[in-house]
Parts: sequence; structure tokens; C-alpha cells
Amino acid sequence: MMMKYFCLENEENNIEESLNNYKDIFKNYSKNFPTLEEALVELFMNAGATPNEANNIYKNLNDHCKSHITKNFDAIKQNHPMISENDALVICSYTYDIEMYKNYAPFRLLNINLVNDNRKKGIQNIEKYLFLLLTALRKMQKVKKNKLFRCLKTKVETEKVPEKPKFVPYKKGNKKTFWNFISTSYDEKTANSFLDGGEGTQLTIIGDNLWGYDITLFNYFKESEILLEPENKYIIENVQKGYVTKVICKIIDNIQPLSDIIPISEIKCKKCGSNNIKSLYKEEREYFCEKAGKWDKNEARNKFLASRTVYSDKDLFDNGLYITILWKTGWGWNIEGWNGKVFCKDCDCFWELSEFEPYPTGEY
Repeated sequence: MMMKYFCLENEENNIEESLNNYKDIFKNYSKNFPTLEEALVELFMNAGATPNEANNIYKNLNDHCKSHITKNFDAIKQNHPMISENDALVICSYTYDIEMYKNYAPFRLLNINLVNDNRKKGIQNIEKYLFLLLTALRKMQKVKKNKLFRCLKTKVETEKVPEKPKFVPYKKGNKKTFWNFISTSYDEKTANSFLDGGEGTQLTIIGDNLWGYDITLFNYFKESEILLEPENKYIIENVQKGYVTKVICKIIDNIQPLSDIIPISEIKCKKCGSNNIKSLYKEEREYFCEKAGKWDKNEARNKFLASRTVYSDKDLFDNGLYITILWKTGWGWNIEGWNGKVFCKDCDCFWELSEFEPYPTGEY
């Protein structure tokens, strides 16, 4: 069953201001990164925790999330070459949620403040943590999907709400902005499992311009999750009322707020244009060895040396890194020393990670 953080019933709001209205706040952090501890302790205290409570909550979260990231970092780095351990810890912290500190789950506090009618107060409560999260997420590769699913345990409003004059109902033809982060799944059954057989709402999000971040590897509870950025705009294409109200939303604009301060990095092969770019870690080396095994051994060696501009089995790459080719018994090889390189699995070429700058940087 999906955990509580899979979706938060908070699209209904009266917000009009974009995060872009608060660029001055976030510019300061781009020059002086806050630490995750500093950001979270402040987040918890703004939610009512005492300094001692806030530090205890942070310690609990940090211990659990750090253990999860340590176990999974090789796989994370392989799929997301620009991600550091600190970045991974920030993203994992967003997914962390235990009953003891339910009211202080970072995802909950972040999203509640993102839909606060008092936009300025909401942003001030979360500014450091929001900056760190967006910075980390935007080092990841985009996942592009034509359809994603999200379920809510409540029925969305399909008609005007008198006490919310600015609220836009879920009615065919209406346009809506989701001001918060949106957790989704590419699998309909996975999304529906959140309802536990009860009534509620199923949102089907579609569109050619639909993309998010696959944070499954970072997910503390090991659940599949595609996270969408805040402030995406949608048009309601269809509403079917029932025990489970079904709403189809089509994305019409990816706002990507603050992208001039926190740039979105998308690594694409400069040779073939593919975004199937990976780091050459354990699984990639195994893949490469399997590929080599399809060739004649000498031909494979010659092709490798020719395509990688390496002039001997152990030689300098043009950026000064040593490459060691260790021949295995039989076909293929293992490769060590490939830090800083990424591999296009579609055309077999290699690139220096530094060639894809600028991307968000900072020690925190």
C-alpha cells in the first residue's frame, strides 16, 4: 500500500503569487548553501517544535535517511550522475514519514506552506528546505511520461465553493494550477491502492509536456514515485463522478519556477541527442562487458581503444584520469577510474560530466 506521503490533498487554495515573486530570497542561498540540518531544524521550529524537539526530529530523520542512501548510493549515482550524497539525503528526507513525528514530515510541512493563502508567510517558513530540495531534484534526469496517476482520499470539489471565491472547481474546461509538489505513479493500480478500496478521487494527468523526477531510489519506503514540480498548470478535460470520482487533467504549462536561479539540468548526448545517459558504475561495467562479449575479443579491444581515444591498456585520458582495463577470463573487461564520466547507452560514446555545466553546485 502506498504510504501517506504519496499524495496530499492540498490542491484547493486561493493562491495567486508564483515562487518567482520571491527570487531575492533564493538568490541569497545560491551563494551560501544552507545545511540540511539548518533547513530542517528551522522547518520543524516554524511548525511549532521547540529547539530541543526540532533537533531530536532531525537526528531521527538523518540517521534513518543516511542509512538508506548509503545502501543505495551506487544505484542512485549510476542513474543520476550529478547527484551527490548530500543531494540524495535531501531528496530522501522529503519521503521520510513515521507515526511518531507525523506532523513534522518534511513533505507535509513543505506542501502545506506552498498552498498557504498567506504566500509570503508560507515561503518564509520553508525557504531553506525548498531551495535544497529543488537544487537536488534539478540535478536529476527528467522522466517524460504521457500519463501519470494520483489518488486522493477525499472527493474534489466539482462546483463553486461560496466560502472560497477564488477556488477553481474541478469542472471540464476549467484551468487549475497545482501550487505544491505532486506525487504520482506511472502505474494506475499502484495509485489506486492508496484508496484502500474506499471512496475518493483519481486524477489522471496527461500531456506531451508531462515530466517529473523518478525518486524511487531515494524513497525511504522503497515505493515507486514520480514527483512533479510545483506550479504546473492544467486544464480539466473530463470529470466522471462516482464512488471514486475520476478526473482527467492535461498539463498545459510547466512553469519551472526559479529556474534562472536553480537551473534544470538535462544531460543529453552531444552526438546522438539521447538522454539515456548513465554513469559507468558496477551495473554499467557489467553491461559493457556483456556488450564486448558479442564481438571478437581483438575487435572489441580495438573498437574500445579507438572510440575512447585511449592509446594503451593503461593510459591517460585527455582530462588526466587513468583508465585501467582489466581483462576478465573469457570475454570483456572491467573498468576502473571512471569518476566524472557519463556513458550514452544509445550510441556508446562517453562524455565528461563537466561538459554539461552549468548545473546547481554547492557544498552543504
